[in-house]
Amino acid sequence: MNNTNKKLLLISISIVVVDLVTKIMALNFLPFQNQVNLIGEKVTFYLTYNMGSSGGQAAYLLRHESNKNLSLLLTSISMILLMIYIILINKTIVKKKHKWLMGIGILFVTSIISMVIKKQFPDLIISNWTTSMVTKVVGISFNLVIFYMTRNTYIRLFITIIISSGIGNLISHFYYPYRVIDFIDINGSYELLRIGVSNLADFAIDFGLCGLLITLIVIAIKKIINYAN
Repeated sequence: MNNTNKKLLLISISIVVVDLVTKIMALNFLPFQNQVNLIGEKVTFYLTYNMGSSGGQAAYLLRHESNKNLSLLLTSISMILLMIYIILINKTIVKKKHKWLMGIGILFVTSIISMVIKKQFPDLIISNWTTSMVTKVVGISFNLVIFYMTRNTYIRLFITIIISSGIGNLISHFYYPYRVIDFIDINGSYELLRIGVSNLADFAIDFGLCGLLITLIVIAIKKIINYAN
């Protein structure tokens, strides 16, 4: 393991441990669903459990879906198929544009199949706990595939942060109350980031996503400039 990977592993372990410790502390020392002011009423502690199958961002995107859990599981299946495709196609001698076209084709086909399934089984009951577990495992796995396929240090860094934060929230399903523990409430955070009452892992995920997006934009701009020159 080279020095860069050692540092990324240390960052990953640190995020998971800090997230776990803060959640356990909140669970043991904060009153349940009782506001404790930290910085006036702008930043408060508010211990609660996420009883849903997703975070606020996913819930907002799926607000028009009649069966959110089914939609989330079907999306997870699509991601699994895409992961398999990426792994299989990665080392084949195929032009990049053809790889992209085939990937888009897979997403298009899975989207149609998902629409058919949702129409056929609109009232299928799937527990929030199961849905939350599956989506987190698939999300972590998908990011792991991206991590091992890229050599860009910054992309790897932000993917590491996203994976570690996902692991932190995933672990919450295996100790009381067997749900994601949220305890930080920042006034206006739901309107801005759709996270509402959250935890350190949630903030780390958003930080990782923003960093990843900025990195990809910078890479794209550099490629355009190089191509123009």
